[in-house]
Amino acid sequence: MTTYRGEILEEARSLTEGDRNKTYGHPYDNLAYLGRLWGAYLGTEPIPAFKVAEMMTLCKMSRSQNRLHRDNHVDGAAYMAIAGECQMMDEAGNDAAVIDQDPAVDYDPPGRR
Repeated sequence: MTTYRGEILEEARSLTEGDRNKTYGHPYDNLAYLGRLWGAYLGTEPIPAFKVAEMMTLCKMSRSQNRLHRDNHVDGAAYMAIAGECQMMDEAGNDAAVIDQDPAVDYDPPGRR
């Protein structure tokens, strides 16, 4: 029997490793771009991709204060997993080769080779 928490984690995994990669590309690229936008808006240095993912988790946590909505927990779990992967990539010098890539995704990160 699968627990509710197990269902949330499995759904988060399915979303982050499935169609969203094919539709939007690797999350690192999107979050790094968003970090540059946020930094420009705030008049600061760019915010690292892993920090952006952590802040998106905070957004989901804030939304969950109003009422139970499964999507907030699923997305929060997904963003934390993505944050971990982005931080690992940063510590490895942004080398996408340190992570397992889905062979179905044509991923050639710009400027990281």
